[in-house]
Amino acid sequence: MEKLVPDILESILVRLDVKDLIRYKNVSKLWRSFISSNRFVKAHLKHSGNNDRNNNNFGVRRIVKSEFDSYNWYYSIKKYNIVGSSNGLVCISSSHARVLVGNPSTREFKILPKPRKTDIEDIPGSYDSYPFLGFGYDSFSDDYKVVLGKPESVQVLSLKTNYWRSLGKLEYLYYHFPTFVGILCNGAIHWLMQEPKDIDTLKCVIVSFDLSTEKIKEIPLPEYDERFEVTLLSNLGIIDECL
Repeated sequence: MEKLVPDILESILVRLDVKDLIRYKNVSKLWRSFISSNRFVKAHLKHSGNNDRNNNNFGVRRIVKSEFDSYNWYYSIKKYNIVGSSNGLVCISSSHARVLVGNPSTREFKILPKPRKTDIEDIPGSYDSYPFLGFGYDSFSDDYKVVLGKPESVQVLSLKTNYWRSLGKLEYLYYHFPTFVGILCNGAIHWLMQEPKDIDTLKCVIVSFDLSTEKIKEIPLPEYDERFEVTLLSNLGIIDECL
């Protein structure tokens, strides 16, 4: 088996699920190195068709519970909120102002540093404030990013650098209806937010954060029946890879 041509070995292993690959890492040092390589990881993700669909939080939550219940977590999983998932990684926030990223299949996780400024003290899970969060993969930099904040302070962290950078203020209002997490679609995270000028009507707009450029922009709402007004009580989702 050690003498298998790399391309043949990849074509075989790429079809296996993550749990099997973890076991096969112990076959030899060569296999461990091969399975852990960036090339193989990307090939496996492409083959499995893992398409950054982080709006299915019910399924993600069920997987996280089943995989992590037997693990020695510092906090109870019940105190966590699912921020999103991408390429097998899951981002979770807690009411203790902590955010972590983990791999349910390998049970590996990383606790992220706390945000730089004290004006973001309570990650959702606490009713003291309602900051918004998002998580996704940036294909341009081959990195994963977490964005969080309030309208008066927005920050972003990349897993490669592992520190928070300030993006300034946001010219929109945000409320905890019905969810604080953004929806990842086509390389950008999206939230429903409210323009300050419409504070009395509660009309909302779609605000998009591009993971590659780290630019925030407004996306027009689609046409809809006026009998069903889109407000902050509405929600975003993905159907057939479309927002």
